[in-house]
Amino acid sequence: MTRLVSEFTSLYRLFLRTVSTSVLHHPQATRNLRRLWRPVFEAGARVQQSPCDSQRTWLKLWNSRMNNTLALLYNSSQTRGLSHNLTRNLAWLVSSEQQRVRAYKLKAWDPKHPHAFTNLTEKAKKKQEEESKFKEFVARSWAPLNRVVELAEAKGGLTLGRIRVKGWKAKFLHDRGL
Repeated sequence: MTRLVSEFTSLYRLFLRTVSTSVLHHPQATRNLRRLWRPVFEAGARVQQSPCDSQRTWLKLWNSRMNNTLALLYNSSQTRGLSHNLTRNLAWLVSSEQQRVRAYKLKAWDPKHPHAFTNLTEKAKKKQEEESKFKEFVARSWAPLNRVVELAEAKGGLTLGRIRVKGWKAKFLHDRGL
């Protein structure tokens, strides 16, 4: 793996420190916000390592968005206004999504009766319908929030991160569209 440019790594370190100060060095909120913006920096690192003209323009836009995001986080650390509430709520949002995935109940696998071949009882069918309704509700509730975040990012010229939940359970649920 090639080394990243020193300006990129110093930007990342500055970003990590600014995230911590924006939530008053609260450990859980700091960890959640770092987790929120990590995919954005991973995308920037991938583009940084392969310089072509179209990617340079993307990187230029990315750098300006990061500057605006750093300004937002700095403002959050200095004042207790809207920017501070935004960063605090983003940290809570990441935490609640993590808890939602962890709380998802997976059934133990029975090798004698694989799930695909079991005949569902009436009670199990109702439960499955309720679970599918809940999944639809979650999808419908996240869609407007995603749209608001996209609009805010476009208007403010910044990035508010991407939620990515790690772990085997998150991968399992994602692979099955849950």
